[in-house]
Amino acid sequence: MKVSEKTYEELKEKPIQELETMNSRVLNTLLLEIFDKRSKQVTPKEVLEQYRDRYEFFGPSKADLRTINEYNGIFLDCLPDKYDAIELSPINPFGGNISFTNLSQKNIASTTKNSEVCSDATTALTLEACKRRKERIKDPQRIMEEVNLATIKKVLRMQQFDKSKGYLQHFGQFAAITAGRKQASFEYEKIKEHIRLWVKLFEELKKKDFTLGEINVGICHIDIIEHFIRQGFVDRKVVNANSFNDFKLFPEAGIQLPDKVVDYQEFTDNQKRTYALNYVREHIESISKMIEELKQEFPDVNFYVEMDRKGGLGYYVGSCFHIYSKERDYYVPLCDGGVPDWNKQILQDKKETSVVSGIGSELVLNLYKKR
Repeated sequence: MKVSEKTYEELKEKPIQELETMNSRVLNTLLLEIFDKRSKQVTPKEVLEQYRDRYEFFGPSKADLRTINEYNGIFLDCLPDKYDAIELSPINPFGGNISFTNLSQKNIASTTKNSEVCSDATTALTLEACKRRKERIKDPQRIMEEVNLATIKKVLRMQQFDKSKGYLQHFGQFAAITAGRKQASFEYEKIKEHIRLWVKLFEELKKKDFTLGEINVGICHIDIIEHFIRQGFVDRKVVNANSFNDFKLFPEAGIQLPDKVVDYQEFTDNQKRTYALNYVREHIESISKMIEELKQEFPDVNFYVEMDRKGGLGYYVGSCFHIYSKERDYYVPLCDGGVPDWNKQILQDKKETSVVSGIGSELVLNLYKKR
């Protein structure tokens, strides 16, 4: 649909509120016309200046491509056979994150083609998993069949990161999803499966020439932190504002509880009463059982209930986990996973669920690969 000069002049005078509600095709055509006109004013010299000025967005990865390919191969070798390893598109439908997550559109590179640059491999995998699940839901004989997908993906984030910690604007991700029909054992078993995948990967990397520290797995349920918020022990805004930093939640909030436990009986009777822990006892005991089973498979890994987990509010609705490399007394987060409600939203079916997980693969490579 070509915009005439007259139509273009009329459209560009529209107030912001009209542009926000304008038909997508008309708006996209208008933007294409604007960018076409602007692009003709850009010189090659200015392009190089942009490249240099925003090098963290436009520049290459720090790692050698041969090293990256070898590293990617280790992940694929660790992947169970039931996973389909797929290559994702570099773009998603516009709103492909904010429509079913709490991610901000301001942190995603939106395009003029009613799409957006992939910023999270797990949400992109979710769209493909839901497409496949929708086909199986229609067939009574296949409705209980899981969808297991994994990918290696370069993603782009527009928000500024703390470069001193190794975070990058564009970076590689390893990601996985298990999507299926909600059952009593689904969440419990699939969380364990995903933890196994990543622990095996990290153990394999340690056998190679990666200098990872002691592997720690903190398992939680989002209801635990929601409990502390509901009971007034901590403010939701404080949790959200400090999701990705070194903020010590319990000491800062004056909560006198251990941040890591293995069993519910580690709490004193006074702690149970003071913090009404009976409301989350079932979650803690379920995680303890999970830890007991995983510890038999991975005796050298530390597993615990992560009582003070900050990340995941508005992102996960069920069990979730972090995997850390512990170096001295410092925990470096490497992996994140859990149960969102995305499939339920996308498929409009409350029985549809999934477990998603992933790592910033390039961060692990840059921090721990021996040079």
